[in-house]
Amino acid sequence: MNHELRYAARTDRGLLRSTNQDSLFAGDRLLVVADGMGGHAAGDMASRLVVTAFTPLDREEPGTNLLRGLAGAVRHGNAAIADVVESNPELDGMGTTVTAVLFAGDRLGMAHVGDSRAYLYRNGVLHQLTHDDTFVQSLIDDGRISAEEAVHHPQRSLLLRALNGTDLDPSLTIRDVSEGDRYLLCSDGLPAVVSPEAIAEALGSGRDPDDTADALVQLALAGGGPDNVSVIVADVINTGVDGESWYAADPDATGPIGTYESVRMTQEMPRVPLPGIPEDVPSRPEWLPPDDEADTDPPVDADPAQDDDPPAVATPRPAAPNRGRTWRRRLALSLALVTLAGVAVAGTMLWVRSQYYVGVDDGEVVVYRGVDGSVLGFSLASVQERSCTPGLDGCRPFQVQDLVPSARAQVDAGIRAGTLTDARDVVSRLGAQLLPPCPAVTEGTTGTTVPGSTTVTVPSGPTGTLPTDTVPSTVPVPGDATTTAPAPGESTPIAAAPTDTTTSTSGSPLPTAAPEPGVTCRVVG
Repeated sequence: MNHELRYAARTDRGLLRSTNQDSLFAGDRLLVVADGMGGHAAGDMASRLVVTAFTPLDREEPGTNLLRGLAGAVRHGNAAIADVVESNPELDGMGTTVTAVLFAGDRLGMAHVGDSRAYLYRNGVLHQLTHDDTFVQSLIDDGRISAEEAVHHPQRSLLLRALNGTDLDPSLTIRDVSEGDRYLLCSDGLPAVVSPEAIAEALGSGRDPDDTADALVQLALAGGGPDNVSVIVADVINTGVDGESWYAADPDATGPIGTYESVRMTQEMPRVPLPGIPEDVPSRPEWLPPDDEADTDPPVDADPAQDDDPPAVATPRPAAPNRGRTWRRRLALSLALVTLAGVAVAGTMLWVRSQYYVGVDDGEVVVYRGVDGSVLGFSLASVQERSCTPGLDGCRPFQVQDLVPSARAQVDAGIRAGTLTDARDVVSRLGAQLLPPCPAVTEGTTGTTVPGSTTVTVPSGPTGTLPTDTVPSTVPVPGDATTTAPAPGESTPIAAAPTDTTTSTSGSPLPTAAPEPGVTCRVVG
């Protein structure tokens, strides 16, 4: 049976990022999503280098060995990153995730590194096909935390595997393809804020790939859009024996959707593990053996004439094992493992120190260097910069309680920013989401007015007396039948008000409900 893909791709920088470091490609055979990291230019460059290494697979016949082509593309993309870093040491720390799917008839091959994802929507059920290469996912796999605890874990954004120029083997799998399958490839900006149930509902809505891709991006933006979000939606259709498709083709489609000019630019909800992958998916990744492991020795034909009387051959005693050589081999292997572990730790720490995010420190909005979390009691982040907002006495610390509730929740959870410049941009945008200033209440006819605030002035005067402008021109004298106005030049007597009566003549009514600092307003003093 002949199968064909109908696809759509969308990417968006999100609501809090100043740049888009995602790259993607969609073609007749190949779908690729890559999520770059390491700063403005570095992250974008890393993801583009890797996606570019995959694109030749869309033009070539894949043959029977899908995994060999995918593994080669990963190696070429990773080597390209290494070459760039070697020529530009200031870009050290750049890297990218990648998830790629290559179709061939009724099968597909998939390569995966990082936390971008691939999903299959089949017969009304959503299946996650990839496994996140993150520290939090490893804790879930080991049973140390639950999926619910992972949602708010401080190290939920820490990657264990990414393409950064060092040697790395991708996860490679092969699976069957069926007519009616719908595939979704996405960067982590989608599942970070959109639940699996919402993703399944969008994929099963019956809309075409274009409308479905638009809907998924809008869901991510409605969830706060804290990160770049990229999606590819692809439907598997039957082209029939004669090669004519029953699916209406997009009249505007002119070829593959690349990562540059053809992609339409549209501008931690929990990550819950879904039910198991369909049975036709291998329980463990299928690894491609190296080319040099193939059996290339030609077959040897025996001479029948020699079978009747084979010569007697003395069997030599097996040589005793060289214990010294075995010990040295084990020592060398141990040293190599220790060295590799040290290199891995050093590489991870270098990457951690190249990251920045916006979070909370003692109630203040600050920029952190590193990643949110700790290992063995040691924090992986330190405060890099603090910020402030205008106040009565100049610049006062930027308090998280000064923000509107939605922005406050994002800062409490931590906003990944990549570079220091990105983090400063995030803080600047948060400055536009402040609560209004609280009204200032003062005593006396003259009050202190806070710029941009409302001042409520309470009249002053002796307790238990009426203001002089409310006293009548004549004051009745108890026991007299008549009232006499004061002679010119004489002062008017003022009657004492009852001690249990208080009279206010404020020119405007006081607010009916007192403002609540940190809830409906912010304190600026």
